[in-house]
Amino acid sequence: MPDLIQHAIGTSVETVICLDTHKVGSHAGQLCATRLAWLDETLGNTPNKPALIFMHHPPLALGLSQQDANMLEDHETFFDALARNQNNQ
Repeated sequence: MPDLIQHAIGTSVETVICLDTHKVGSHAGQLCATRLAWLDETLGNTPNKPALIFMHHPPLALGLSQQDANMLEDHETFFDALARNQNNQ
């Protein structure tokens, strides 16, 4: 697997998270176990701050057929991570 391109920046009021959702060889997105663990850890490090999460692949259908065909494949795991960490908005 290539190196992941993701980063978190903490400010005094929030955590800005850039989450890598690239799936090698596909236009669709994916959260592998490594990415998911990183997201859980990052959200868990600042439980009292809101988190703004930026990622290329949408985690839900937008009603745009071309975009929906390439959404985050394992979006349930993304929403499970958000539910475990209540600092998202």
